Amino acid sequence: MLELMDIKFSVENFIKRLDRELTHDYECQEALKFIISDLFLKDIDSQYEDLFFKQLIEGEVENKLLRSIIRSNSFKEWSQYELAQNIETLLSKFSIKDNKVKIFRAITCSYDWINKAAKADKIKTGECWSYCYDGAIPYNGCPSEQEYIFFAQISKQSIDWFKTIILNLCPVYGEDEQEVRLFSKKRLSNFSVEKVGDILHYTFSKKVYS
Repeated sequence: MLELMDIKFSVENFIKRLDRELTHDYECQEALKFIISDLFLKDIDSQYEDLFFKQLIEGEVENKLLRSIIRSNSFKEWSQYELAQNIETLLSKFSIKDNKVKIFRAITCSYDWINKAAKADKIKTGECWSYCYDGAIPYNGCPSEQEYIFFAQISKQSIDWFKTIILNLCPVYGEDEQEVRLFSKKRLSNFSVEKVGDILHYTFSKKVYS
């Protein structure tokens, strides 16, 4: 699946980046703790198991211990197949055609978003999307406000695959949202908007999306 998607990804490089960003990225820490506790240690007997779960119960797993685990030969061997399988399963859920990925995003507004967007030269669309319609859930705004759902396609190269994968591997982040994290500089295509409750989609021409 990774080869079919034609993205620059390897499990080995993925683990190295987790290792590198562990000290300053909370999302990496949480994803790595989940990978170890709910995936790796359920398959493999490790010399680090007792200490890991002791620290986990106490509320803080030391980065030094996390690094010792992911740098161990048993973890490296396990990750090349088992972790790769989990990532392949995730990526198989994406809808991809002609190098483009279908993405969705929901927002709520207290004003007429369609009318305001039609008059604007630039439309702010954000970096946090979902790879499926049901995952487009607005987490900001008031439930009584009008809800809008964005539909678009984006090139595979405009997706931050590292962030996308860790956010979906860890249920704390990915279970409901099914998130796709985009790079800040991106180019959307086939952009349209559904005003929830309306039948028709709204499209815009000659707009800049950011």
